[in-house]
Amino acid sequence: MLNKLREAQRNFGIFGAVGFFITVSAIAIQNWQGTYLTLSQHIALSPISSVIFGFINTLTTTLIAICLLSYIAQRWNLGRNFKLLSTIIVACLYIIGWFPHLPTETLGSTIHQAAAWVLMCTIAVFAVYGAIRLWNRADRYFHAATIAYFLIAAASAVLYFCFYQTFREYVFIVESSYILVFFCLILSMVYAADTSKLDVKKRLRGIFKH
Repeated sequence: MLNKLREAQRNFGIFGAVGFFITVSAIAIQNWQGTYLTLSQHIALSPISSVIFGFINTLTTTLIAICLLSYIAQRWNLGRNFKLLSTIIVACLYIIGWFPHLPTETLGSTIHQAAAWVLMCTIAVFAVYGAIRLWNRADRYFHAATIAYFLIAAASAVLYFCFYQTFREYVFIVESSYILVFFCLILSMVYAADTSKLDVKKRLRGIFKH
């Protein structure tokens, strides 16, 4: 029973990530205006799409939260800092879904934008923390996802601070890429092999051979 529960928690991450991207992609295509609008701005163009996204985002975020806090944290024996960062990320994802980014400046839009900025910054800290804790333990899939994240994050920062007009013109692509590599990073923590355990097994085999 416990093994089945753990297996379910393990797969919640991919269910949540795929569900999130299918939803936002379908809504963005339906409401498409251009690359100068963010994902959230496309979603907020229609009250119906805002409600649909709010409902599905709550579900997918809950799945991701369980994967982060119940599976990944235990699997890699990550401590309080990882759980704190994960909790902040999850809280921001909930808020973004509950408060759409409307075209007009409203309290809900302000809350949405504040949560979005906190989310992006916390993701960066999350990635650095994960790299420090897992680089020497996880396999090449985690390494690839981590490198991809930092490349996209660096490119996004350069565009924002040095080429803001270009950033604004293609914000949809920049934001989508950033969120995509973040979810890939989470999934790499789920499915990457623990090389430290593999090393132990190799040593044990060597001992028994002798």
